Amino acid sequence: TFPAGIGLSETFQRLVRRYPDQVYNRLAPDEIMQWYLPYLFGEIVAPAMLDDLVPLAQTWKPDVIVHDTFDFAAPVAAAMNGMPSVSHTLGIRFEGELLDLIAAAVAPLWRQHGLAPDPTAGLYRHLCLDIMPAALQAEEPARYPDVIRGLRPVGPPPIGEERLPTWMTSRRQVPLVYMTLGTETNTDVTMFRSVLDGLEDLDVD
Repeated sequence: TFPAGIGLSETFQRLVRRYPDQVYNRLAPDEIMQWYLPYLFGEIVAPAMLDDLVPLAQTWKPDVIVHDTFDFAAPVAAAMNGMPSVSHTLGIRFEGELLDLIAAAVAPLWRQHGLAPDPTAGLYRHLCLDIMPAALQAEEPARYPDVIRGLRPVGPPPIGEERLPTWMTSRRQVPLVYMTLGTETNTDVTMFRSVLDGLEDLDVD
């Protein structure tokens, strides 16, 4: 493993310096992704990460660079070194206006290194491995369907006498909902309460 880019604290310090009016603290829920992806991940995180990725790619010379879809530096580093890049989704794919906003935000980074900006911010240069079930994707059709490959999660084989807990095998015959808040907000009980309250009218476990 190799370090690349800047930490969370430095990222937000740079964000405050770049946008002192702190518009990001006044966003409506449906504006959050549209703002943070181009302006935080595109304008601040990507250039800092690229500074570390370029020499790493030049010296280590991988055959392919695989990156998540919030990393907009990796496709530039790959293109600079004539390598293919493969994006891996973390949730819904970025499409439509959001994809255009991201591509515009990172276009200067491509030009800075003598490259024609990629209209997809590099996310669909060669291949996109998509972990999101089709039924949960945004309704907007994929702009580059030929490079998208869906991945189906497969559980590991059981170990020894490992068995599912009894509540799983004896529960009601209704849909089972799995909910997670990821790694940043999973200690906020009020957020869990909000989700549970929102689901209480559904006949689900």
